[in-house]
Amino acid sequence: IDASYRRTKNYQQEVDFILRRVGNNPGRKIVIDVACGSGRHAELLSKSGFEVYGVDLNDGMLRLVKKNLPNARVFKQDMRHLNVPVKADVLICMYNSINYNYSYAELSHTLQRFYDHLKPGGVVIFDTAFMEHTWKPGPFSVETITTPEFEVARVNKSSRRRSFGIVDIVFVIFEKGRKKIVETENKIFLPERERLLTLMKQIGFETKVYFDFSDKKRSGIVSVFVGRKER
Repeated sequence: IDASYRRTKNYQQEVDFILRRVGNNPGRKIVIDVACGSGRHAELLSKSGFEVYGVDLNDGMLRLVKKNLPNARVFKQDMRHLNVPVKADVLICMYNSINYNYSYAELSHTLQRFYDHLKPGGVVIFDTAFMEHTWKPGPFSVETITTPEFEVARVNKSSRRRSFGIVDIVFVIFEKGRKKIVETENKIFLPERERLLTLMKQIGFETKVYFDFSDKKRSGIVSVFVGRKER
């Protein structure tokens, strides 16, 4: 999965967007990267002078973060119970990870944890392409990835179950002469945009929605939610 993301996502565009929202504040700068994966956003933010605190539930991803960013501090935690011993200038939760809150109650609790981990004037940024009005059950699709170390075929089929999007995924992996087949069902919550904005405002965020990590677009595939904590 990480190889697919790194091949297809424009991480630099997303990080440039994040930096424009934060501004060039002097002094110590801290980012908390929630559901950080292998830490590609964090790597680029580190190059811009941020101290990195990475949070994820996957041990393998956290090992990759430490490999790629030895100075990062990592925490194995669920975002709904975020508890990191620092206040951040910016907290990010990228690439649809916010959809793993499975109700508005969970979303509200998570957003409150985000708010509590920001400095006054700090910024939360999360993105999703998957909301109640945008989810469309997808056709059967196949993606292939070839690297010097391995070859992978990823087969996807998506559907909808009430307020949830369901993606059935099968990986066929060839590595060092061995074949491995992994099947998984990915379940995500599909919130309504306005209700999500209302939750953010109730917690205390000043909110704005952008699209596709652009400052100017008025619509797009990816909604990028930005919330600023009062100073």
